[in-house]
Amino acid sequence: MNKSVIDQLLDTHVTLQLGTYFDRITELKCGAKFASSDTIKDFYWNYAYNIEASPDNLPNVINEIRNFCDSISRACVLYTIKQEASLNILDTLAIKDSEEELWMIYDSPSAPEIKNNDLKITTITNSQPSGDVLDVFKDAYGSGPVDAPGYTGLPDEYIDAIEKCMPKKEGVKVAHFIGKLQDRNVSISSVFYRPPYAGLYNVGTIHDARRIGCAWDISTAAINHAIEAQCSTIFLQTQEGSEVEALYKKMGFRRGFVGSFLTI
Repeated sequence: MNKSVIDQLLDTHVTLQLGTYFDRITELKCGAKFASSDTIKDFYWNYAYNIEASPDNLPNVINEIRNFCDSISRACVLYTIKQEASLNILDTLAIKDSEEELWMIYDSPSAPEIKNNDLKITTITNSQPSGDVLDVFKDAYGSGPVDAPGYTGLPDEYIDAIEKCMPKKEGVKVAHFIGKLQDRNVSISSVFYRPPYAGLYNVGTIHDARRIGCAWDISTAAINHAIEAQCSTIFLQTQEGSEVEALYKKMGFRRGFVGSFLTI
């Protein structure tokens, strides 16, 4: 993907999540932007991006970012694009830690087919999710066996963030989806969107209802909602080489680019 498209997607992701996982964007004098959360402290929601610097000026840029991070008590984290050769930060800086995420893109004009008609899906167009959605979120992303598929162990701050969900940017809308099997809430997803872009977030299934196709169908409901809202590009982030990547590839998503969180 070309740099302008990647930059647009990064800005869109932050814009869509302002008022939920992000609380603000700060534009620094050096031209970089810093997206941050007031309550969540990990690097996923606190990082500098849009970093443009020559090798000679890079130390000054990093110093300004570091000073800003100190002022808000956050780690100095830079978000870079893995295949971006113009800013080879890895060869220039001492990296304390790094983690990558794969961006996947869906740009088909129609959603995938529903696989399990037994999953009864309800759409919630109020940006703040219902208690039922939060209960599934807590199970899906909270405690669970270490070897269970999917994500576990997110801190309570994530629950607080999705509970307060209130987009700050004009035109951003949110819809949540909850799937029920045999009168039991088992699966959720959310789509945050402002045409022509939409982001798929919060896809989760309770631990004892996984691997039966719920993620496919609850994601399809969100994708279809975004397409009906005139969104032509839908994106998500996941771990490269994971089961999640394999699932969404089958659904019609393609690989976009790999982003790197670099802790200085």
